[in-house]
Amino acid sequence: MAKNGFSMSNRVVPEELVGTVTATAADCGKVYVVETTTDDVQLNLPTLASAGNGWNCTVQTVADPTNAKTVKIVSVDASLVYGGVLAAPISGTAGDNPAAGYFKSAGTTNITLASGSDAGGQGKGYMGSSVTITACVMSGFTSVWSVEGNLATSGSDGHTTPFS
Repeated sequence: MAKNGFSMSNRVVPEELVGTVTATAADCGKVYVVETTTDDVQLNLPTLASAGNGWNCTVQTVADPTNAKTVKIVSVDASLVYGGVLAAPISGTAGDNPAAGYFKSAGTTNITLASGSDAGGQGKGYMGSSVTITACVMSGFTSVWSVEGNLATSGSDGHTTPFS
């Protein structure tokens, strides 16, 4: 009997992101799901050396946040994050919604994915937001984290960069 390659290759390992989670090399390919609407959560990435080339994870929100919640992704060994995210509005009045915007990271170490009390995350991370982070560890090249994703934003508050 032939194997079904599609179902074998596209399976993901979801885990609810609650509190502060420190990812390890064994968490490669994991999808961290943010269901809470009020609690702060933080994902600490493994060091690039322990993660290895190609290590990746995705953080996805499945609930709209309140202004008191922050979802933060941290490069704990201060390895730089490069890449970008597309931010598009999903709420607000017709005149309040900004056009979609692209934010690029020019070598930061933190990503604030969802709303919080600080201007760096205010209005981001609504249901359906998703960010994928990949380790790029190569000989003869500065090792970095690569990020890509989409952020659902709220009104004009969504036009501040999620990178710091």
